[in-house]
Amino acid sequence: MELHNLTTVRMVVAIRGIDCDGWAVTGNPGQITGTRLEPGATGPARWLLEPANSDGRKDFDIGVFIRNRDGSLDYRGVAKFAGSWSTLTSLFESENGELLYQTNTGRVLRPQSEGGYVCVRQSLGADPNEWRTNREFKWGPLNLGKMSSHVSIYSDGATLYAVQCRRGDTSDF
Repeated sequence: MELHNLTTVRMVVAIRGIDCDGWAVTGNPGQITGTRLEPGATGPARWLLEPANSDGRKDFDIGVFIRNRDGSLDYRGVAKFAGSWSTLTSLFESENGELLYQTNTGRVLRPQSEGGYVCVRQSLGADPNEWRTNREFKWGPLNLGKMSSHVSIYSDGATLYAVQCRRGDTSDF
């Protein structure tokens, strides 16, 4: 899994709601807790997530906290992930997101019926800087029927969002 902070906001992320029986000891989502996501980072923060077996829930939430100038943290919101043995983690299965057929910069994505892309985003709450992200969120390239391991966090100038994309397969929605 990769997290890209495309905003002007310093963030810290924390995991909650994981079923430890569903994950390997060293490859569980808990390793993400406490990670700082610097504003406009050129490279993503990366983790290898490994399911323990086909049993156990793979769901978890990523809580996003805004780092204030004085070092304190303000809770901003949560992105809900629903995992399975085959997909590991997915915003798509959580039914808490909004389907997008274009990127945050207005690029229209080719329809899924033509092997194109669809993305889903979840609101993380208000953007304290109210600064619209001008970099396009990560949407591809992906092989047909695949979901991206990339989750981008961006702002529309009012709200922070987490977004993840998939190519060509709507079976999980």
